Amino acid sequence: MKRVIKLVITISAIAIIFSIESSAQIKEINSTDKKPAAPIIVNGETQIVPEFKDPDMWIRHDLWVETEFDSDGDGKLDRMHVDVTRPRQTDITVS
Repeated sequence: MKRVIKLVITISAIAIIFSIESSAQIKEINSTDKKPAAPIIVNGETQIVPEFKDPDMWIRHDLWVETEFDSDGDGKLDRMHVDVTRPRQTDITVS
């Protein structure tokens, strides 16, 4: 159970890092857009955001994350695969 909690914390940390990096980039995009893309919530459920609807405009990452535990006892920290999918609007190079 502790390993699962550590895994969730690790994956959450990765998501936060992506979120922080993307946040500044999204602000830059939105400053030129008339209406920024935003979550749509109807009856407590999120809906498809039209600006992010096209899967061809998504960026996918296949990442390997080193955990803080060694579940197989080989003396090496485990690595876990993580799939990250994000909208292309978050892919801006900041100078």
